[in-house]
Amino acid sequence: MSKTKIKLVQSNVSSELLKGEEVKEYCEKVAEGVASKAGAGYETNTFTGKHRINVSVAPVTPEAKRDNYKHNTLLKAVSE
Repeated sequence: MSKTKIKLVQSNVSSELLKGEEVKEYCEKVAEGVASKAGAGYETNTFTGKHRINVSVAPVTPEAKRDNYKHNTLLKAVSE
């Protein structure tokens, strides 16, 4: 049995994989799921950073901010 060695070139992994459209779509899908589990008043934000795609979910209304503060709504939505 032969041994196969794979060497990743960091610059290619960063630019092609971590910043790829497929990864962006997947991250957005996950973030939208978390926002919908959290309820009304939560919004997602996507941007491409220096090394990878970044997606966040945050409360945008006063009611959602209060709910998240009192009940850890986002933490619970992520862990479900």
